Amino acid sequence: MTLYDISAKLLGEEHYLLPERTQETLENTLFTAIAHFIDNHQRKLHELIAIAVTLTSLVDPVLGIIYYMPHISINNWALVDNLQQRFNVTSFVGHDIRSMALAKHYFGDTCDCEDSILVRLHRDTGAGIIVNGKVFLGNNGNVGEIGHIQIDLLGERCHCGNFGCLETVAASAAIEHRVCQLLTHAYPSKLKLDDCNINAI
Repeated sequence: MTLYDISAKLLGEEHYLLPERTQETLENTLFTAIAHFIDNHQRKLHELIAIAVTLTSLVDPVLGIIYYMPHISINNWALVDNLQQRFNVTSFVGHDIRSMALAKHYFGDTCDCEDSILVRLHRDTGAGIIVNGKVFLGNNGNVGEIGHIQIDLLGERCHCGNFGCLETVAASAAIEHRVCQLLTHAYPSKLKLDDCNINAI
């Protein structure tokens, strides 16, 4: 969690673990962490004007509803309404990569560009598209989900249920797994796949 002023100056930052795997427990732990963070930064908070949550998900940023998350069962999670009821402050929710692209447009390298694309490869693979200075969502809200373009019909199964998605070869975990395979193949007498432990950057 980070605290910024309206010029995007970083005022504070803390890290919290969110290991929960259900919508209800995740919301409770998230809200507890937000409350803890606010309490810890009261001296820097002259006026809290907004809370924004970004996450890997299928989300409607206009309605503030999360429809899908890759590793948690979600049922039309009205996160924005729940945040505003709990903290009594304007709240937003957005897809992490699209939000990053928007932040770059407002404060970063693409602030002089009306149209831009940000591609991110980390735990997942995706893109945020800015058109005419606004996040491009498309009709179904999932524009930029390039990680789930099928590139190999006989590829590994993706968490989305499909096979051979780009994300199965171009994401941190997939790259780490492939390096482990190559190392165990190159040094079969010294390494087993289960012994291979690489920290992805």
